[in-house]
Amino acid sequence: GRGRGQGRRRGGVGDGVSGSPASRVSSRGSRGPGSGHLGMVGDGPRLGVPGLAQHIAYAGDGVGASSSSTRVLLSVRPGEWGLAYLQLASLKRTSPQTLAHITVLTYDRATRSMCAALGNGRDEGVDCFLDEAFLDTWSDALDALDSSETDHPNSALGDALHAALSWRKVHAAFELLQQNTPVVLLDADVVFLKDPTPTWRDAMRRYDVAVAANVGDEEEAQRNADTSVALFPATPKTKELVREWLKGESVPMMDTDRQKDNGWDFPDPARTYFNDALVPVVAHHARVHGLDAKAFANFLTAHRGADGAFDGVVAVSGGFCSDLKAKELFLRSTLEEKARAEKDLAREEAALGRSAAALGRSASRDDVPGDGDGDESEEKDEHGASSSSSAWVSKSAKSAARRAARIVERKKARAEKRAKGLPLISSVDTQTHAAAVGVSGGDIGLDAGSENSDWPPVNLACDVEKRKAAFRGEYRVTDERRVVWER
Repeated sequence: GRGRGQGRRRGGVGDGVSGSPASRVSSRGSRGPGSGHLGMVGDGPRLGVPGLAQHIAYAGDGVGASSSSTRVLLSVRPGEWGLAYLQLASLKRTSPQTLAHITVLTYDRATRSMCAALGNGRDEGVDCFLDEAFLDTWSDALDALDSSETDHPNSALGDALHAALSWRKVHAAFELLQQNTPVVLLDADVVFLKDPTPTWRDAMRRYDVAVAANVGDEEEAQRNADTSVALFPATPKTKELVREWLKGESVPMMDTDRQKDNGWDFPDPARTYFNDALVPVVAHHARVHGLDAKAFANFLTAHRGADGAFDGVVAVSGGFCSDLKAKELFLRSTLEEKARAEKDLAREEAALGRSAAALGRSASRDDVPGDGDGDESEEKDEHGASSSSSAWVSKSAKSAARRAARIVERKKARAEKRAKGLPLISSVDTQTHAAAVGVSGGDIGLDAGSENSDWPPVNLACDVEKRKAAFRGEYRVTDERRVVWER
């Protein structure tokens, strides 16, 4: 089916942007690539993303959105669709109901096409938004990116384009917050190992903004923010905080050594400004919270546990992996390890079930009177219950088990319906393992049957030495909000 924004018009919304082509052209006229701002209102920069709020109101959950319904914005830069695909697949396994609340933010037509190929965003697939205003402004740089022969698209993006992409997702959050819509903002290189929504709800009730962290427990996390996951309730303080955050768009924040220490493979001035400049100023009057880096983990902090089940880990990001390919391999292997552990656990539970059933049959045989003594009276157990009453209890238990199984199946069916039948199959994108991905039951085609339990994989372009140091505790988080490695 044709995705939203491909020629569809309702209430001025088409291709994800409202307004006439002329107005979009004029909005970029005085500010070109490298200036940091997109679009102008009067003599100042325009905050927000044109057309996004209208698009969300139209998209909703297939019938129109409530302004109080949280929107999950997944920001997908050019070249990141493989990562985004894994994230969507992981949510289908862990939290299928969340898929109906996602809008995928895209900045180039190729990524938008890959997103739209999953479905029309109403009956299936996810909602996709093409940021036409950004595309208008950065079309030359994006065309140059398309013509690049590099295997790692991040390395082909210029610093100015990277900076613009870094800030653009903050503009998107600001746009929806002005409509009193709470926002969860996600980078593409994040996968989910359990349902994140309970943690999200709790954090958004308690704080004005909550973000992931690079390292540390909950105490240390307060001093080293990672905005790959950011939660924004639509409170007045949150709105003001995001407005203040966007003031940093015109401030040079290119501390490359700092970014290298924090595992960022490209300039991310919005993240740097948030951590270094914004939080120290607003922390005294706004509730800014860092999520535990063990629960919202990255390459350095993710811990599989003895059984590979990643107990206590909600999400894992590709932070501290140096390129897109390394991020995708690491995150895919993480999902495979989790699936392998789940398969092993299911096998153990099945074995325990068979053992319990065998014991039950043995106990039933022991209850049968014998010896040919002609005694037709029913044996009693220690509580005076007859074998016939025990059989009735067993039959009732089996009936209850069947009812419970039917309830589980109905819940699964409802969850799949809420997920809008996301097929996660794309005929456009042949580089995201689509051919191996199942279409039912949350199966995303992971190799859970492999006997190879080495995790994380070797020979990845990820910072293995810092991972070792992190697990040995050979770091400290300073009051200046820096992670210092003591190795």
